[in-house]
Amino acid sequence: IEVETLPEGDDLYLEGVDMIVTSGEAQGKKMILGSMIPKEDGKGGYLVLGDAFGAIGLHEIIDSLKPGDTLHLDNSDYIAAQSYYRHQVPADRDFHAWDQFRTEDGTPAIPQRSKVLGYGFTGTGTVQDGNIQGKVILTQALMDESTCTWCADWYHDQIVKNRGNDDDFCLQYIDRTMHGDVSWLENNMITNYIGALQQALLSVSDWVERGIEPKLGTRYTMEDNIAKLEQDPKKRGGIQSAIKFRANGEECIHVRAGEPVKMTVEALVPDGIGRVSEVRYAVDDPRQFPDRFHTGTANAFPEEVAFEEIECDGMHGAKAEWTVTYDEPGTHFASVRVRSTRSEDRKSVFTQVRNLARVRVVVE
Repeated sequence: IEVETLPEGDDLYLEGVDMIVTSGEAQGKKMILGSMIPKEDGKGGYLVLGDAFGAIGLHEIIDSLKPGDTLHLDNSDYIAAQSYYRHQVPADRDFHAWDQFRTEDGTPAIPQRSKVLGYGFTGTGTVQDGNIQGKVILTQALMDESTCTWCADWYHDQIVKNRGNDDDFCLQYIDRTMHGDVSWLENNMITNYIGALQQALLSVSDWVERGIEPKLGTRYTMEDNIAKLEQDPKKRGGIQSAIKFRANGEECIHVRAGEPVKMTVEALVPDGIGRVSEVRYAVDDPRQFPDRFHTGTANAFPEEVAFEEIECDGMHGAKAEWTVTYDEPGTHFASVRVRSTRSEDRKSVFTQVRNLARVRVVVE
């Protein structure tokens, strides 16, 4: 949308901006701003529409815009929503994540909104009571930016509270994963949980149809409403491999430009969950997501390395080593991705459970 003037400033906060039409045929209609492109001569520019998930009638709004119509840019709702959670403390004290906003007697410590949105956000419009009617495996992304890690622990407590036990429930925390379930999201800091979810579905089938109970869920403790996984791979359980990745034997090293750096990785898969199927690495972190219209995997981890199969305390695993050099001074982050699967076909595209590890290399 071409406009005569654009907001000015070096530190404009343009996240969550609504473009509200304030005159003409489309008056009162709203669109989402994606970005602004100023003209080279500095006189006005262009407003680029952003993602319009759920938008209805967008074409009609655009078609009705005429020269001379005015727009108002406003992201006050977006800003207000960022702290809304502090002002909707649930009455149910089982929601321990809100204890930080409660006084000692449990009452809210700060002013409250009249509407508690959290219940509706669950997708059911009510508080889930944990009264499961069958066997359930819950997979929870450990870096989920939308469904926080405490949610799965809270739901486990609801099941125990309602049923007196968790015999028909298994919780698997999936590390290095966020909310999105698409493969192109993978980069050198996060991976996706699709393979773990696929394996969980097959495990539920085995549990219900064949009486084969799943292995232990993930062992963890809650600290400040954050799930901290058990560090001992033998005790951790879950479904992902536990990775020990080192550069010259350390998680952080200082080297000179051109000096060889020995990378080593050891991965152990929880007992009975499968075997390592692939090890890939990247010598640096480009800090970019792969191209969403391609597989992306080879871009994030371009190098595949041969590995030796090992066994430790009854767990299958793999170890590998390789050497790299850094010529460019600065801080570099090398990363490794390990895939494991329960499938006999280690190259199968399904049930490939991923995990990542990183090391810091400071080059002087």
